[in-house]
Amino acid sequence: MNFDMTVRHVDVPEKLRTYAEEKATKLLKFYDRIENLHVTVDIQKPLFLVEMEATVGHKVRLIAKVSHEDMFAAVDSAETKLQRQLRKFKEKLVDHRADKPEVTEGPSTDE
Repeated sequence: MNFDMTVRHVDVPEKLRTYAEEKATKLLKFYDRIENLHVTVDIQKPLFLVEMEATVGHKVRLIAKVSHEDMFAAVDSAETKLQRQLRKFKEKLVDHRADKPEVTEGPSTDE
């Protein structure tokens, strides 16, 4: 998985980058085919805006946007939202494969 982080209009400590990267690796438990994860941190006083964008198989993008007063809490909330989206995406894939119609034989004709 490729991890990338963009910071706008604010200086972010290295501690936040490592924290976001740790959260990103936890997402692999929910869906192991994440190709890219991009985190954007922005500030609009007094809130921090965090956006996590995951590119998963078949070039599907899942996006979680959160605004919060605390940077770390915003990363936590965005990660939770993305977890939910990944679970739902994976369930759709599994359900899609499981819904194959069963072939039943018709009534037999004995003549």
